[in-house]
Amino acid sequence: MPAQRPRASFEPIPPDFDVQALVENTENFQYVDRISVDVIQDQGIEKFEKLVLLHVVIGGKPLVIDGFEDLLDPWTFTPEWLAANCGDKVEQARNLTAKNNIALTIAHYLKNMGLLTNQYFETSSNYKDKNRQRIYLKDIDCPQVWHDKLRDQIPNSLFYLNESTGEINGPGSVDEPTPNAPGGRKKGRGIARAGDLMSSLPPEMRAENMMCYIGHEGTYTPSHREMCASLGQNIMVHASTTVGEDGKPEKPGSSIWFMTETKDRHRVSEYWLSVLGHDIEVENHFAQVAAWKRADFQKYVVEQRPGDFILIPPMAPHQVWNRGTRTMKVAWNRTTVETLEMAFDEALPNARMVCRDEQYKNKAIVYYTLLKYSTLLKQAKMQSEASSEQAALLRSSPKVRQVQKDFKRLFELFKRIILSEMFSQDMPKEHPEFMPFESYVTCAYCRGNIFNRFLTCKACVHALGTEAEEPYDICMDCYAMGRSCACVSGMHWVEQWRWKDLLYKYEEWRKQVIDIDNGRLHEKTPMPLQEEKRSLQKKTLAQICQEQLKARPFKDYQNPNANEDEEKSDEEIIVNDDGTRPYEPKGTLLGHDTRKVADARSVEALVDFSVSNLNWLRDEDTTPAESARLRRRREEAERAKQMNPAEDERFDGEDDDPQDQIEYSPVGNDESLLDPALRSNDAALTGSSAMRDSAVSRDHDTPLFVAQDEENDQATAPPVDEMDADDSSLYPEPNGVQVFRSASKRGFDETDNHIKLVSKRQRTEKSKTQAKSDATRQFLKKKEKAQLEQAKKDGSEKLAEFRQQELEKRKRAQLSSNPNVQDSTLHDVAIIQSDVAAPKTASAASNGTKKKSTKARIALEDDDDFDIKKGEGGKRKGYAKKRKRTMLLAIANAEGAMTARI
Repeated sequence: MPAQRPRASFEPIPPDFDVQALVENTENFQYVDRISVDVIQDQGIEKFEKLVLLHVVIGGKPLVIDGFEDLLDPWTFTPEWLAANCGDKVEQARNLTAKNNIALTIAHYLKNMGLLTNQYFETSSNYKDKNRQRIYLKDIDCPQVWHDKLRDQIPNSLFYLNESTGEINGPGSVDEPTPNAPGGRKKGRGIARAGDLMSSLPPEMRAENMMCYIGHEGTYTPSHREMCASLGQNIMVHASTTVGEDGKPEKPGSSIWFMTETKDRHRVSEYWLSVLGHDIEVENHFAQVAAWKRADFQKYVVEQRPGDFILIPPMAPHQVWNRGTRTMKVAWNRTTVETLEMAFDEALPNARMVCRDEQYKNKAIVYYTLLKYSTLLKQAKMQSEASSEQAALLRSSPKVRQVQKDFKRLFELFKRIILSEMFSQDMPKEHPEFMPFESYVTCAYCRGNIFNRFLTCKACVHALGTEAEEPYDICMDCYAMGRSCACVSGMHWVEQWRWKDLLYKYEEWRKQVIDIDNGRLHEKTPMPLQEEKRSLQKKTLAQICQEQLKARPFKDYQNPNANEDEEKSDEEIIVNDDGTRPYEPKGTLLGHDTRKVADARSVEALVDFSVSNLNWLRDEDTTPAESARLRRRREEAERAKQMNPAEDERFDGEDDDPQDQIEYSPVGNDESLLDPALRSNDAALTGSSAMRDSAVSRDHDTPLFVAQDEENDQATAPPVDEMDADDSSLYPEPNGVQVFRSASKRGFDETDNHIKLVSKRQRTEKSKTQAKSDATRQFLKKKEKAQLEQAKKDGSEKLAEFRQQELEKRKRAQLSSNPNVQDSTLHDVAIIQSDVAAPKTASAASNGTKKKSTKARIALEDDDDFDIKKGEGGKRKGYAKKRKRTMLLAIANAEGAMTARI
């Protein structure tokens, strides 16, 4: 179970929170860099793609593209259109307060958003009430009309499921059928990498992750990182203004984003663990503003308004707070070669520890993308051999070179997959059972997607009490960690690809990699698989599982104490007899109780990962904020930030012109919605920039001011004395007039901001007092009545508080008199309730059937902690096959075991 230690509590953000003051007056806060969509159109998509690669993917910093509000249809992206076209659709809205779901129609939710918002504006202290309803309509499917209209405006390389970033009639393009003209043909796109590698998967294997998020004042998304280290895209398509379409007053809508950069990810994670007492991988904590102020890493802030398109770097923690009556956003994720490498190295192991469902099938994406790119490279080779002109175009094309580089990096990932699944040659030959790959086999413990080989137990297929067999499938990573079913051993091997077919693909793609290098051999040239295994100098994952299958004793789950005597041993255990130092943990682990998400038959045979290592850590520092672990993470982040993104091997800079860079948006005439360029990331992009070249020299912590000269259209900066003047400011006033104020920032003040901790209820004995006399009771009654009359006269907040107290008293009395009434908050009346009628179920007593007992723990419950939409892109195949692999859905108080095929 998680460690019993102080944990930061949830503290709501006030409705009148001043974002500008936070950034202007607090150290290590800056606005997210932004560019205008007009700049992309003026300077070209190639420069923009290069900027995204350098700034977001390699640099690891967020970016905002503004101006889309003028490109989107004002009549389509509205609550009226959504209610008219999708209003009857039933969705599962998230009750953030009660941490459960509410089934309601979209129209019902949109209709009541004003009530949900106004509760926080009735009094100045209402926002502090943590028990008020916060209903967030999140992770709902994006309407197809919205999808199509966004596709017409969003840059092609950033859009959902993009299959190619090549240009029409570009190098390597071939004739393709014309969709609207039967028999007609036209030139397609040239050879180029895909913007989203999820598009490489067959449609039935893809994860649907283009979702809509509709929220009101006080709703939020906890601190989290994008799943599987993917790139996040989020655009606000609509927000409430001061007056709604029906003429009713509304509160202006926006969303506050607190963001970090990729290179600080370990530093942020350790801060969450050791200082706040939460694990960011679980995604269940919204950090207080005071916690963000106290942190010494760089924080990025943006107040997202309609038309703001935010690019979220991979593995970078962030959180979102919604403001106003209504915000409507569309978000999706993209997988690239860079994100796959980070997923294999970090994201997937981290998700495995907390049993986070792997929706993106990363290993399958590697395989199918290699198939796709291999075909493109063969096509390019054939065209080069047929025409010298085509050969010259293909050789000089940066997009073709990028495909070649991506192919080589994907092959390295595929080699890691194959090597991990190789059996030992010194042990008896294994004969795995074969079942065709259909992408639906998941680990019963960590819920990760299994690409090829895994272990299955046939001894406990009926342990859950189901009529159909429920095989227990475990991935090799989990079994090596000691995770398995209660049988522990006696498992059988299963593979989903013929091993000889994978070996054939490995050799075919290896030759293509050598061909890309023109036959030149070097230290990174891939070798035949057996030679790669010999050079590995360590056991493969499959070999470890083979050895553990023999070492671990089999246990009969029906008679668990049968082999108890055989397990006892009188042998003396000798520790560190070779003089080695004991293992010292490098980071904080809070421990996670994974029983509620893992299969009911699961056990941990070697290590109990639900136990924290806090007692194991040895720190000389008395404060967690100054621990050796945080210092080490800070040093690692600083070293990573010193690297120039343009010198990264992932960036193809052969044709790069240092003078040819997209600049960040300067402060123009319409300044009311633009964030100032407050940044100190001079090394983020190389080359000259009008913003940097014309600016005066400044200290590292001094914000960079940019203004636009109307005559010569060049960026200028105010003189140094104006920058440092007390009456200067870097922020535009709402009316567009620039007023200068102080540009200096203050450090964190310990006296006015403290991280509030989760309070623990303690039993306190009531103090014994003397009985009140009749005169005293009469006096108190008159005093209370006088206070009520005074509150009625001046209309102060006391009246509302008094009414709330009376409402709580009446409700508690009602609950105590009627025990059948269910209420989770006991004192807060629900503003919005489900408008969906509960399905009628026949009682067991009426038909004489006997209820089945639910002794076994349910295996899989909704992924509420991770905010994951379980859309899998169409109906899965394989239901009618002989071997059915199902996992149980977690349903509280289920009357019978229910199964859902995954």
